Amino acid sequence: MPQDQTEFHIVLQGRVAASVVASPTGDLLPTADGNALPLPLTFDEAYANLARLPRLFIEPDGAFLWMGLDPSGREHWRLDGCLYDSGKQLQYVELKGHCPSSIWSDLTSALAATNANAMVQLVRSGRFVSIERFVSYLT
Repeated sequence: MPQDQTEFHIVLQGRVAASVVASPTGDLLPTADGNALPLPLTFDEAYANLARLPRLFIEPDGAFLWMGLDPSGREHWRLDGCLYDSGKQLQYVELKGHCPSSIWSDLTSALAATNANAMVQLVRSGRFVSIERFVSYLT
């Protein structure tokens, strides 16, 4: 892994239906009565969008691997993920790996995830942050 990238384990999910307030640290604090909304596309749409990304391999069950190599052929970045649905709607995406912000942007675009409709759960700490704030953790 390149020294300029941070390893992460996250869940990309829809925003909480009830109000979400920001803490002084910039974390999102979902209210106790809120339920996470699904992401704004179906499992099949997410699958098709991800399958179009170069060097991304996706299984029919939604598990995927996406990686990039540096000029010498060594791993430069890597994302292991899985799509989770309920019915047809995409509920969340679990991701582990490390990547530059440009790859994160391509991924969130493919999943139609924006600051307005999605948030990131940092699994190890249990914190929630905006997509925009998560980018600052990537470098």
